[in-house]
Amino acid sequence: TPVSGEGFPVRVMTYNLHNGSNTEANLNLEDMAQVIEDSHPDILALQEISRGWVVSGRVDMLTWLSQRLELPYVFGPTADPFWGNAILSRYPIVEYAQYDLPPRDLFILRGFTVALIDLGNGQRLQVIATHFHHLEEDTDIRQLQSNAILDFWDDAACTVLMGDLNAEPHDPEMEMLRQAGLVDAIAGVEPPAYTYPSFNPERRIDYIWVSPDLTIGAAWVPVSTASDH
Repeated sequence: TPVSGEGFPVRVMTYNLHNGSNTEANLNLEDMAQVIEDSHPDILALQEISRGWVVSGRVDMLTWLSQRLELPYVFGPTADPFWGNAILSRYPIVEYAQYDLPPRDLFILRGFTVALIDLGNGQRLQVIATHFHHLEEDTDIRQLQSNAILDFWDDAACTVLMGDLNAEPHDPEMEMLRQAGLVDAIAGVEPPAYTYPSFNPERRIDYIWVSPDLTIGAAWVPVSTASDH
C-alpha cells in the first residue's frame, strides 16, 4: 500500500532491467532489487519489464519486484500486453495513462506511461516513463518519439521524464528535449555519468529530465552489473 508523503523533496530513479538478466545472461531479480533498494527511490521508472516471457523464465518481473520492494505499480505495455515500462511509487498514484510512440510499424513497438503522484502537502508530480527505439542509426525515429513526448508534456510544471532513450546527450533527439526547456538532471555530474554497458560504461543513454521549475538536489549512477544498464 502507498504511504502519505510530506511533499518535496522526492528521490526518483530509472532502471532498464534487461528482461531480468545480468551481464552474464543469468536471471537474477534479487540483485536488481538490491540495487534499487540501496538507492532508496521514492518513485521508480523501469524499462524492459517482462511479465511471463520465456526469456525471463516466465517470471512476472513486475509483480515480483512490487512485492519484494513493497512498492505499488502501474504498467505500460508496449511491444505486447506482457512487455513494456512501469512506474513504481511509495506515494499514491492518483491517475495514470499509457500512450503509443511513433512509428507503429517497428519490430518492437514503443510507448510511454504517465502517472500523477500525490507527494503530500498538496504537491503532485507528473512522471513520464519511456523507452525509445534502440537501433543506433535510427535517430530520425527517436526524433519522432521525442516530439511526441514534447507534445504531451506541453510545458507542464512539476514533471519528470525518465527512461532509456537510446541516444547520447549530443544527439539531435536529446537536443530537442533540451531546447524545449527540459533540464538534464545528470548533465553536470563529473566524471561523466555513463550508464551503458554496465560492465564497462562508456555511453550515457539513460536519462532523468525535469521541468525547469524543479530544482535538482543531487544525481548519481549506481555501479552494478545486475543489468546491462
